[in-house]
Amino acid sequence: MDSTKKWNVITEKEFPDTIDIINFRTTDSDKNNDIVIQSDYITPIGVSSKLEIGAKFENRHVRDGFLAEEFKDDTYQLIDNLDNSLTYDERITGGYVQYSTTLKAFHILTGLRIEDTHIGIKDDLGNFNATNRYTNFFPSITLDYTLNEQTRLGSSYSKRINRPRLFSLNPFSTLEDFNTRFYGNPTLQPSYTDIIEISAVRKSAKLTLSPSLYYSHTTDNTFWYTSQNPSGIFETRIINLTSEDRYGAELSLSYSPLKWLSLSGDMNAYHFTTKGRINDQDLTASNMTWYTNISSRFKIPGRITLQSRFHYRGRIENAQSTVKPMAYINMGVSKKMFKNRAVLLFNVTNVFDSRKYKEETRGTDFFVNQIASRNAARWSLSFVYKFNGNSEYKNRRAKRSNRN
Repeated sequence: MDSTKKWNVITEKEFPDTIDIINFRTTDSDKNNDIVIQSDYITPIGVSSKLEIGAKFENRHVRDGFLAEEFKDDTYQLIDNLDNSLTYDERITGGYVQYSTTLKAFHILTGLRIEDTHIGIKDDLGNFNATNRYTNFFPSITLDYTLNEQTRLGSSYSKRINRPRLFSLNPFSTLEDFNTRFYGNPTLQPSYTDIIEISAVRKSAKLTLSPSLYYSHTTDNTFWYTSQNPSGIFETRIINLTSEDRYGAELSLSYSPLKWLSLSGDMNAYHFTTKGRINDQDLTASNMTWYTNISSRFKIPGRITLQSRFHYRGRIENAQSTVKPMAYINMGVSKKMFKNRAVLLFNVTNVFDSRKYKEETRGTDFFVNQIASRNAARWSLSFVYKFNGNSEYKNRRAKRSNRN
């Protein structure tokens, strides 16, 4: 996949008169070459057991370039030597074994995954060249107990990895305005999380209810740290902290009171404690937050379906910043046509343009208030026709990434 992005940003004073202060442009280019090879083998063992073995190889090559220029003296000139290209190579080799069995009312699923990761990152100017290699084991086990046809209890443990993305590893500055710089960290380590969960599922003809409790412990969790340099520019870098402990409760449900109406939702509330330091500054923080999603689906005459989804995320506060609450709504309508061979879809995301990221960042002698919006309200219209006689289709694309 190849892509090139370009955008221009203009800064102006609006009061008392509108005057252009600075005009600059940036060019960001990304070129990707991904190769994935995967093989899986599944075989039954007896009547109620199954063994699964698999292997996966993933190779990723990325070329990333960034250029920043300021309009000065009737021409565009380079800003702070922000002109460089980066080569990123990632190779992940993994294998897994998984065994499942049923013993009366108990169902057991256990597995082990091993992954070897090799990462190389260097720039064209020869200022930087780094490699990182690590091998990890990831065990997992799930135990379910069926009380009756309507109720099931479960418990699970798993170990997971969250690898840094290229944006987080790129050591060169990204420029969006003259007051801020964003730097990746090529020595950034992956985060490892151990998760324990206890859950239950209760089903009836119209209602499905699933509460759960969980605890997770993460090491080398990441944190975007902001400081101000002597020139007054705010510099934000990503670092590894020591750990994060999180415990919380989750509730999901689906309810279909009528043939033409279905509702679903989930809510997650958790408390977290983060520990870590940078230089002499303690970044330990402890707080609580929550989020929820509520979806609805209405079927009306004429083979028309209306859908909506509401998302709310509560306030989040850590040692340096506060992210304000955010809420937004997506809506859509679809109509089946030509004896269900085709479907016409109209979707609107972020209907009221309320999906805005609002963050306040505090330092020893500064305060930054920023608002970011990736996309305003978006409309899309699509038409799908299936020659095999059914407009319903599944996404057959294989799981392509084992980065998490």
